[in-house]
Amino acid sequence: MVKHKTGLAGMAGNKGCVAMHLDLDDSSVCIVAAHLAAGASNVQERNNDYVSIQHGARFRRGRRISDHDYAVWLGDLNYRIDLPNDQARRMIAERQVASLMMYDQLGVQMAANNVFTGYREAEIHFPPTYKYDAGTDNYDTSEKVRVPSWTDRILYKGHDVRVLEYYRDELCFSDHKPVLAMMEFDVVSVDKVRKRQITRQLYAKYHQTGDVRTEASGVSMVEQKLIDWDAAISESDSPAGKSGVKSSRAKPPPPPPMAKKRAALPPPSSDSQAWWDDESYVRPTTSDSSGMLSINPYALGRNNMAAPTHSPSSYSANRPPPPVNVLDDNDENLVNLTWEPIQPSHSGDGSRY
Repeated sequence: MVKHKTGLAGMAGNKGCVAMHLDLDDSSVCIVAAHLAAGASNVQERNNDYVSIQHGARFRRGRRISDHDYAVWLGDLNYRIDLPNDQARRMIAERQVASLMMYDQLGVQMAANNVFTGYREAEIHFPPTYKYDAGTDNYDTSEKVRVPSWTDRILYKGHDVRVLEYYRDELCFSDHKPVLAMMEFDVVSVDKVRKRQITRQLYAKYHQTGDVRTEASGVSMVEQKLIDWDAAISESDSPAGKSGVKSSRAKPPPPPPMAKKRAALPPPSSDSQAWWDDESYVRPTTSDSSGMLSINPYALGRNNMAAPTHSPSSYSANRPPPPVNVLDDNDENLVNLTWEPIQPSHSGDGSRY
């Protein structure tokens, strides 16, 4: 159910509508109770209210009034009779209902396709329903002396709607006479089992090219899509799915996220410090003096170092070798990279140029 205000440019609730959405089997119905702009000469304002409601009232998932299979408008639409008061009352007394309807504003506007396009109304055989002195059957005797009019209407739209009765009730507690209608129409009911079968056939036919089977499950991509499609249809066909309530059906857990591997990189260099001057990032690769160096990836960004080990190479003759960090080789968060740049030439006594 939704509400849409039209009074004072949508700021006041004295004019507007209350609209209700119904699902009858597989047919959708919208019922709109509306109160449009008043005033005998405000025809365009009433037309604007209709357009505002027709396009502005939105249900769940953005559904509008026009998106339903059947739609019914009822209420005080406020369209009047364009005749002088004396002439209109004389024709009512003579029961010239058909002649009086020729001056009905709503009928004229609908015939010109200015409002309620596609809607219909059953033939009217009762006198105008507005305006009465409250508590009586006498038309308005106040200072305004309003022209009697059919302000209260019921319009409908849909395939093969049959109106069985359309009349007014002779209640006297209001200045209006309420209008009632009895209608019947056919409701579509879809065979859910047959629908799923046809859906699977069409889906498989459309996706049969390029179908491959996954090695893990042995289920083809098309079969997996059909399984997912069946689950989606079952969810939407269930009463919980139609009402918007989440189903309690257990859903398969999502696949585990792929472990992101990060390469151990040295910190950025600056004018005052360079990573290649830090011994913890450089170590000899062999025990001889081949001059090849290897970056220690386990030492990058790590403060917990293992005890230092000495190497007999000429490179480490004058200083202790860098500590080696002992880590678990099964740690997936590290990438075991080895970088072996050529060590600049050095003298045999272990000093570098």
